[in-house]
Amino acid sequence: AEFPWAAALERNWDTIRDELWHWETRRQELEALGSQVWVTAARAEAVAYGPDWRTLVLQDRRWHDDNCKLFTKTTRIIRDCGVPSVEAFFARQAPQSGIKLHSDGCNFILTAHLALQAPPRQSWIAVGGERRFWEDGKVLIFDTSYLHETYNESQDSDRYVLLLRFWHPETTRVEREALQYIFDVVDNPSW
Repeated sequence: AEFPWAAALERNWDTIRDELWHWETRRQELEALGSQVWVTAARAEAVAYGPDWRTLVLQDRRWHDDNCKLFTKTTRIIRDCGVPSVEAFFARQAPQSGIKLHSDGCNFILTAHLALQAPPRQSWIAVGGERRFWEDGKVLIFDTSYLHETYNESQDSDRYVLLLRFWHPETTRVEREALQYIFDVVDNPSW
């Protein structure tokens, strides 16, 4: 109830999933037309995430026009639902792999996962020691400043989610603008 956009995402989950499957069956074409297609984590978190966690980025503080043009339905749904996102991407976790226990150390941004394909009762996330299984078409929202980890116990099925990082509802407009400025300076130190 606190995040009405989450219910709107759930109502549109099959459209998002179908658009992803459209491109997954055309992976070579997707890789030729898009950018940052199923890449590993590139920053310090790569150690925790491991090589079997991959992302396909739509937004990383700025929208990636090339990928948004390929995922027009998904991009439109995210925007129309009013998600206050700073990041939006598909995340794929291979069978028998997980993300090690870690904290992002950032409580001014929350995370939402919309499960697109989750092996039933085999694919889970634990946040602050509390474990939840992903369910297709359902959103999980959590604070990644708490220690969290994941695992896909399936022997043969990848787990796919649409991952959205969004401003904590208690941050003010001024705080968001200041934080965005810091992100921009870090991304472009020559400013």
